[in-house]
Amino acid sequence: MVDTSLWRIRRSGLAFFLYVAMMPGFMTLALPFLLVPYLLSLVAALAMALYQTYVNESFTRYARWYLFLNLSVAPILGITLLCTYGDKDAHWSDAKTFLLSVAVALFCVLLYAAMKRIDYRQLPFDSRRERVICFNSPNRHDRLAMLGAGLSCTLYPLLRDKAELPLWLMALSASFGLYQFLHYRKVIAGLPRLHAEERRLKTTYTFENIEEIRQWRARSPLARLFARLAPPPH
Repeated sequence: MVDTSLWRIRRSGLAFFLYVAMMPGFMTLALPFLLVPYLLSLVAALAMALYQTYVNESFTRYARWYLFLNLSVAPILGITLLCTYGDKDAHWSDAKTFLLSVAVALFCVLLYAAMKRIDYRQLPFDSRRERVICFNSPNRHDRLAMLGAGLSCTLYPLLRDKAELPLWLMALSASFGLYQFLHYRKVIAGLPRLHAEERRLKTTYTFENIEEIRQWRARSPLARLFARLAPPPH
């Protein structure tokens, strides 16, 4: 469920940055007062993408970031559609649109917090000699999520004259969002336990394939630059 392959680590940073640039960008068009937070989020997204791609060796940090990238696709898409629908079709006030968007985000946060408290006997990963072994083969359904998000944003301005289309798209986003949370439920519940184990043992768990990742980073000029500026903790 948590893909730590070199292929994923090399490409997820760029995907994350483009995702943050596109989705909240559409939202900012509907709510112009979010421009400054949007620009700040771009800077933060770029910094996080570079860190995860070229510096980070902590599995826990990567898994949290990986979860955010996968779990936030549907909610942010739904909020973007909500903002666009409220501004262009329903003619809601900015305050109403903003409050509804906050309500969607708050629901996702509460759902995540509730799933963290579930105690599963079997988790999709285990720690062995300061490394985390993922048992499940990587799932490629996140590509469908990104494709669906892109198609929704493309089709909406073309077909928005159909009165019910925005509502159908928002319902689709909500359904897929719930599916994502259920799909990653054991990862959500297992990460706090893994982090607590790290703190108890005063160590940092790394990737199973850390040698492969280090070899690739050793050949990257950008990774060597970041290593000089901020050597990764071991």
